[in-house]
Amino acid sequence: MAFVARLALISLFYKFCLGIATPPGILLSNSNTDVSVNPAGAKPTLSLNKSLPIPLNALPSDPYTYLVPDSGILIEFSRYRNPSLVLLSVYAVLLEAANQVNDEIRRGGDRVINPAFPPTTQLEYHSDGVQLVFLPSYICKWSNWGVGVRGITDFVMRYTSRRLNFEVHDATTKVHLGWGYLDRLL
Repeated sequence: MAFVARLALISLFYKFCLGIATPPGILLSNSNTDVSVNPAGAKPTLSLNKSLPIPLNALPSDPYTYLVPDSGILIEFSRYRNPSLVLLSVYAVLLEAANQVNDEIRRGGDRVINPAFPPTTQLEYHSDGVQLVFLPSYICKWSNWGVGVRGITDFVMRYTSRRLNFEVHDATTKVHLGWGYLDRLL
């Protein structure tokens, strides 16, 4: 029963991430498919392209810089470590982080997470032996962290559920917005 509930949660999380990442009129693509959503509300179209997918166990370079689509946020992933984490638990902590971002923005607007200098706030999310920790800089807003969560989700869905470190930066100014890690709960 718990497995079915977690599977339903993961399915909702996946749909939630796609909902945030793809407003009407935006093209979703990966190496295997293209899905376009038309602003008039017509049904999505699906077409296969001819590129070969990267094997699921292939990791990008270390460090790897990822520009989160339709945002001004860069995430640098580094220090991939074995063993891999339980994917359902990784999705659970990412969902918890996304929910907190939405709650905070709904409650208080898009404000700075941690206005103190030096920063004193550490955001932590835990599920079944997995932890996601983020230490925002004194200028990082909730929306920046929300885009960061989306980027981490993209990375995990595409490459791996391995333990790793990450840094979040503004893509235009290269200003450091925070850093964190995805790891086993010690």
